[in-house]
Amino acid sequence: MQRRILLLPGIIQVTLDHGEQPEGIVPVLAEAALLARTKRFRQLLVVSGVGDPATPEAVSLALDTMHALGAPPLNIAFVACTLPQYSVYHFSESYAPRVGIAARVFTSLRDAQDWLTLREGSATQPRGFYRRGLPAGLQRRAERGSAARQAAGGPTPSSPLDSIRSTGPRARGDP
Repeated sequence: MQRRILLLPGIIQVTLDHGEQPEGIVPVLAEAALLARTKRFRQLLVVSGVGDPATPEAVSLALDTMHALGAPPLNIAFVACTLPQYSVYHFSESYAPRVGIAARVFTSLRDAQDWLTLREGSATQPRGFYRRGLPAGLQRRAERGSAARQAAGGPTPSSPLDSIRSTGPRARGDP
């Protein structure tokens, strides 16, 4: 089985391609789990490429092996590109909690990365969002408006949204 392992910020990404036997996934995911343990990463992203012959039995054996190695990643996101792969990895969602792992299957790499980022439990937020829940562009605009009003000696808004509302086109009288 061809594999490619990438180290992303806080995530180990494994791409599986052109396998001949379903059990080929077991040593690949075991190697990824060992790497995760040495790097102290808690997130694993498995991208199923063309020719991934995984079966539910092979995936469950891989999860058991990762658990037996000790300190498996807490969260695994599987990205499936075809319907047969999706059904195989969908099985892992119900099997993984038996060995203390949260698993989800996705059809989009970005959705899988966002899910892992949200599950990380750190200060990392999904792409484009500020910690307070506003999109980053709106937050920057609100902060600029608030800083400009403070410099001019004007009142400071009670929330970032008040700043945006007071500087919008309608507040200035534009149509």
